[in-house]
Amino acid sequence: ITIILIIVYCILTGASPSVVRASIMAIVFLVGVLLERETEIYNSLSFAALIILALNPQTLFDVGFQLSFISVISIVWMSAKIEKSILKWLNIKSRMLIWLLRSVAISISAYIGVMGLIVYYFNILTPVTLLANLFIVPLVSFLIVTGLCLIVAGSIFPAIAFVFANSTKFCIDILLGSAYLFSKL
Repeated sequence: ITIILIIVYCILTGASPSVVRASIMAIVFLVGVLLERETEIYNSLSFAALIILALNPQTLFDVGFQLSFISVISIVWMSAKIEKSILKWLNIKSRMLIWLLRSVAISISAYIGVMGLIVYYFNILTPVTLLANLFIVPLVSFLIVTGLCLIVAGSIFPAIAFVFANSTKFCIDILLGSAYLFSKL
């Protein structure tokens, strides 16, 4: 059922290269779970690239394709190393701080990975991205949860759906406002 929902989601969002990549990787992971086999992230990523490029080889030259794959590769390759080196340097024990540190490590590794492409394609260097990601990524996660709750509540208990609708709208307003402020930095 989840695989079918992932395919539907991919189609509903317009099947951009990054969504197709994420969908294929999620499906490969789920098939691995169904077959009781462990999946390897680099194999899943390569399989996603192979399928996307087999369907349309010109996608290789799409900026979204390049940014999506480079960011995932750099997150997988660098984030744990960055996290370990910062943990070793700061000696943090708090779970909340470790979670925040993990977010910072992921943001730094993605930024380092795509920085060259961003400069090449858009002629800008945006170090504020690191700070923006610390705020926007958790907010988007919360927004997804409230949106899913809105769909479920609207389908089952329409009388209380307004609570989730207002929460979702509030999150969207904060997200857009903060994205605007960060873009001005």
